[in-house]
Amino acid sequence: MSVRSSACALAALAFVVAADAQAANAPPLEPGPWSASIYGGIYLPDWEAVDNAATYGIRIARPFADHFVASGAVSTVSLDGHSERNGIVKDANFDLTLADAEIGYVVDPSSTVSLTTAIGIGWAFTDGALKVSDGDGGFRHSSGDDSFTASISVGPIVRITDRIALRIVSRWRWFEARKDDEIDQEVLAGLVFGLGGAR
Repeated sequence: MSVRSSACALAALAFVVAADAQAANAPPLEPGPWSASIYGGIYLPDWEAVDNAATYGIRIARPFADHFVASGAVSTVSLDGHSERNGIVKDANFDLTLADAEIGYVVDPSSTVSLTTAIGIGWAFTDGALKVSDGDGGFRHSSGDDSFTASISVGPIVRITDRIALRIVSRWRWFEARKDDEIDQEVLAGLVFGLGGAR
């Protein structure tokens, strides 16, 4: 199943479940009228020339219904790597700054532990390049374009206090500008802090 069709199916499921959901009596898992997160984790690129790397970022979110959260996030990752295969040499050295806007769904906001899903769009700002050579000495191709992105994510959220929660996410991100190896994965953990008064 493609990323686009997976995202559509996930969104449809979220809306169907929300239609039958009861209002939560306990404090919401995404605390406060606004929340802020700091997070970090591992970035798993789908490029054989690039190694896994650490990633980190910040997220601002606002619940807008009993189960739904709108959020924006900015993260960064530095990717490096070198590979040689069948006479083709690939060298990578660049930084990605990733800006994402998402609509998330919390399955049971009244629980201490619940499942979250999200779909989003964004933009990848690229500083550097992935260079490809035929092995004769000079680089014949270089790619490192900025790109539109689309993503889906899933993971648990755990209430620590009424104002703090732990959120763990596995996200798959599709890059429009790539011709192959276009889906990367991230595994992230972050603390969610409630801002302002009660909703």
